[in-house]
Formats: sequence, C-alpha cells, structure tokens
Amino acid sequence: MTSSSGFVTQDEMCVHYFDPDTKQQSMHQKRQRKLTRGVLFLQDNTSPHTQPNFQWLLLLTVGINFCHTHPTQQIESYLLAFHLFPYLKAALQDNKYENNNAVIAAVEDILLGHDKEFYRMVISKLEDRSLKCIARKGDYFET
Repeated sequence: MTSSSGFVTQDEMCVHYFDPDTKQQSMHQKRQRKLTRGVLFLQDNTSPHTQPNFQWLLLLTVGINFCHTHPTQQIESYLLAFHLFPYLKAALQDNKYENNNAVIAAVEDILLGHDKEFYRMVISKLEDRSLKCIARKGDYFET
C-alpha cells in the first residue's frame, strides 16, 4: 500500500519525473498535510467481477448477485487498469524524465503507438476473463 496526498491506495502506478531541488520541500509539505488532515482509504484495485456491467451479465445468465462494500469503477477504467497498465508499466520501467511534459509525451507515445491488433488482443483478454468468471460462477481466480 502507498500513501500520497492524504490517500491510501493499493497497486498504484505513478509516472513522474524527479526534481532533486524540490524533493525535500514536497516531502515536508506532504508530512504537514498528514498531520492536519485525516487519511482516506481508496480501494482502486477492485476485482473484475465487481464491475456493474459484469454483475448484471452474471445475474441475468447464471443468477449470481454480488454484494460488496466498495464502489465500483467505470468499465473504461476497468479496461485500462486491468489490461493496458501492465504494458504501460513495462514500457516505462527504468526510464528517467526531465519534466512533466516528457512524462506525458512518453505515456502518449506508448498508448498511441500500438496498432489495432494490440487493442483487439486487449479486448479479447477481457472477453476471455469474462467467460472464465461466468464459468466459475463469480468465484475468485488468478489472471
């Protein structure tokens, strides 16, 4: 788990550049906020079978109804988080960037640099995972 700006998250990906002159200043500022504000827990790595569209599909096809206490994500962010982030992480690993614009350009180059077949493969993986979830009647499984 990581903590940033008063939020506690799990399995977070953060792309940033390093500015040694402001690192100590930002660390001090973050610590000040931690002392004055409470901590908000954000569960941002929900399982695929907690998505609203997925739940509806499972309810209609197999009669499985889900009850959970954390908010669900939009299907678009689900696709990105579960299928595109691993590729993005691998491509950006061990790179250094001089400023925020360089980070943005690198991420855009990676996401826009894939052809249609790559995105078809990503969507195909989503379909395969969905069918596996239906076959297991919503039980947990490793990807």
